[in-house]
Amino acid sequence: MLLSIKGYFRYDAYNLIAQQITISQALLTSKATAASEIDRVLTECLVRARPVYIMLPTDIVKERISATRLKTPLNTFPPENDPEIEAFALDEIVKLVEGVTKGEENGEVVVLVDACAVWYHVKKEVDELVKKVRFPVFAAPMGRTAVDESYERYGGVSTVCLESIIVT
Repeated sequence: MLLSIKGYFRYDAYNLIAQQITISQALLTSKATAASEIDRVLTECLVRARPVYIMLPTDIVKERISATRLKTPLNTFPPENDPEIEAFALDEIVKLVEGVTKGEENGEVVVLVDACAVWYHVKKEVDELVKKVRFPVFAAPMGRTAVDESYERYGGVSTVCLESIIVT
């Protein structure tokens, strides 16, 4: 890729731009490291569901690399949560749910499932959760396949504006 800015050639201009809007970038300059760099960037893309950028300079375009790495699936599972942050978040959720179910807070408790359940491979866990808590469950438009539509408490696809939901 070549970008000319008033006669000044910036071979890395697109890569510098990409650093501002992507989660990970790779500049493939070596046949020896190309496959591992591609795997690294694609893994970040899949795990974090964010865009990535791979720069393929013209001098390496016709290089051939081994297909051996294609036999090993990418690890697309997200890293473990920070235990303290997870415990805090769970405590807050429990407080809010208990407040509503005991009548101390106004509102209703529902489970809203979005596409992240699919992306992060937790459909089974979502199914177990909704059956255990027995709250009505809805799917966001992109999360429709993450919820068992035959489940008795399934309420359909929700297009509710999340800005109108107040969480204290």
